[in-house]
Amino acid sequence: MRPMIFPPNRHFFAVAFVLLCYVSTAISSCDACRSVDCVNGSCDRGDCICTAGYEGAVCDIPVNAKFVGTFTTEEACTAGSDDYEIQVQVIEGSNTGLRFIGLWDQPRDTIEVQIADDGFSFTITRQAYAGKEIEGAGEIGSSLESGNLNYRVYEPGAANAFDTCNLTYQ
Repeated sequence: MRPMIFPPNRHFFAVAFVLLCYVSTAISSCDACRSVDCVNGSCDRGDCICTAGYEGAVCDIPVNAKFVGTFTTEEACTAGSDDYEIQVQVIEGSNTGLRFIGLWDQPRDTIEVQIADDGFSFTITRQAYAGKEIEGAGEIGSSLESGNLNYRVYEPGAANAFDTCNLTYQ
């Protein structure tokens, strides 16, 4: 009888199979990211995980880009109602900042807003606007074609708002 160098052992084959599967999974995970270029993020098993403030298949789109445009508004305030246009622009050098132009029917005045981590809602921290102060919050709809904004208008330094508005835009 000839001696066996490696006796047939089920445990040996099971361990070898598991090790082979592990190595092949690790190699395929590395290969999946080899051809992916995540511009502002990192690759995980072929998918880009974006850095905060960016989105898209390769993390190349600032989240504020989807807000840009000229919108028709319908506004209802405690002081009355009005319809007008606003413009939304990105703040240069920022991927989460926006500039609203024309809010409260003031076509030459601007406010700055900050987009939240969810990529759809934004806040207006209290700031000077059209000789008054303004603060509020809003969101863009999932269709990216409309949104809403609720804001309050104050006399400078006042604790209580003298006007509260609900604005929808599309």
